[in-house]
Amino acid sequence: MLKRIMIIAGLAGALCAETNLVIGGKATACADAVRTPGIDIIRVTLAADAIIPVGKYTIPFSSQKPLLLYPSLSVRSATLVKDTTLVIGVYTVTFAAGSEIYFHENGSVDEGYPSAARDVTLAVGPYRMLFAAAGAKEHYTLAFHANGIFKSGMLEKDATLTVGKEKVGFHAGRRISFYENGMPESGYCAKDMPIKTPAGTSIVKADTLITFHSNGMLRTGFLLKNTLMPVGKRSISFSAFDPKKQSYISFHTNGALESGFLSAETIFTVGADTFTLAPAMAVFHADGTPVWGTIAKRFAYEKTLNESTRVTMVLEPGERLYVYHPSGTINRCYGAGTNGLLKENIPFTVAGKELLLYRATRLEQVNDAAVLWNITPAEDILFGNDIIIKRGETMTYRMLEAILGKQKQ
Repeated sequence: MLKRIMIIAGLAGALCAETNLVIGGKATACADAVRTPGIDIIRVTLAADAIIPVGKYTIPFSSQKPLLLYPSLSVRSATLVKDTTLVIGVYTVTFAAGSEIYFHENGSVDEGYPSAARDVTLAVGPYRMLFAAAGAKEHYTLAFHANGIFKSGMLEKDATLTVGKEKVGFHAGRRISFYENGMPESGYCAKDMPIKTPAGTSIVKADTLITFHSNGMLRTGFLLKNTLMPVGKRSISFSAFDPKKQSYISFHTNGALESGFLSAETIFTVGADTFTLAPAMAVFHADGTPVWGTIAKRFAYEKTLNESTRVTMVLEPGERLYVYHPSGTINRCYGAGTNGLLKENIPFTVAGKELLLYRATRLEQVNDAAVLWNITPAEDILFGNDIIIKRGETMTYRMLEAILGKQKQ
């Protein structure tokens, strides 16, 4: 029977009927078992309600809904027959009858619906918080890390917690989540709050999402008003929260500003290049060097193509500049999903044949050099008496090189 079970588990979509399956180390009567194609999850329908071992627990599960199993045949999720009280780390929680409960592969509780009979008070570090229980609603689950540390739940009352060096008020009626070290990870602001960071003080808007790094540093938030913030050695104005723009700010783990929505056109100088970024999201290295942003005014700069030809690249307004290394080197430019454009026609050699590249040829840029992936000629290219690329049309560099190489032979 075990051999038959393992064959079932190893075949995507394979089906068995009315057999025993060893679940959590116990032979259990099953009506069928199907492995879901493309993922390592086995769906099992019990022949009848059954008491099944899961990690340190022994739990009665319902046959009315399928169980999901890991490849190891431990329970991933199942439906509880009755209200079930489980000890998870330092917590004791009663989960609701008829609700689905999820487990980590090590058998510890991942997520479940607390019994609607009462709200749940849990301590996370030095703080005791009241979490709502409201039946089978997805956002009312309680979740736990694989090591038994509390992960997330719906606050029944506002809670004020110390995050890093700041006291932060979290809003009732919203989920709050924690890292495995017990540090708050995310929640919703109970009120407009000033948050101090190495990048300055940010006033974060009430009832908006706020997230933190595991070291307690602010990670993301939404500004109450336009705010001047230090970026590298200068201060830049970033936009207040606007749901249409998704205008948030974010910070590196050391507290330096990582990204934000520029509130006005802003000029940057990096190395020998000076350019203007539009009011849009912009991303920065920890030292304040731009990573990417949207070009506000036409920007032209020079690069070396194939180690010999110096070319001028152009980005038009609305196209995106990406990526500056902290050293100040442009790594890549592209606009509207493509790449930088040549400013003028230039001579170029492919497979020994000299061509005239069209001024609008798109170039990919890698480090300090321009790389040509596609050829757009400024004149017809012939193969014998036949035109293989018309002026202004495009062919991949590799294909043209292969064709012209054959012509040369």
